[in-house]
Amino acid sequence: METTGLDSSTQSARLTLRQFLGRRTESEEGIARLSVESQAALRQFSLERLMGYGLAYADAIELRARVLEGEGWEAAATALAEIALKQANAASTGPTQTTRILYLRRASALLRMSQMMMLTNTPERRQIFARAATIYGEAAKLRSDRQRVLVVGRVANSGTGRRRSLRDRHRRSGGLVNGFR
Repeated sequence: METTGLDSSTQSARLTLRQFLGRRTESEEGIARLSVESQAALRQFSLERLMGYGLAYADAIELRARVLEGEGWEAAATALAEIALKQANAASTGPTQTTRILYLRRASALLRMSQMMMLTNTPERRQIFARAATIYGEAAKLRSDRQRVLVVGRVANSGTGRRRSLRDRHRRSGGLVNGFR
């Protein structure tokens, strides 16, 4: 639920109230009633790990809470991403677009997280990831603090007997996020 209106004290600032589920107690009984996918997602993605993947603390709390309440992982993350995009679109378009950039980055992280439980690389999964990359690119363009990097190269031997592409090796070094440095 979301309510927007004028702040009565200033009659000019917009005041937005959102109702979120917030932190939920994670009991074994509560988790056992969830789908196998939701149980696996909650086991795999702790609060700390979600934040490591770029989710804001509030989004990580809300995502886990929604899943604990029975919502599917993809649906919950996508719904939160749509809320962040709505906020980004409503944000100031002035010279300092810090709020817009923040919400774009939050939406991108949530969309990336929404496809994490898709175990096969389907057109739907690629479309979700491409949308996340586009949104992240928009934020990067507004901030002008990142540049798109496309690493093209042949497969190189990593010395472990496994062959990795140059792009894969660079990605593992932490240098790229959605193709941006």
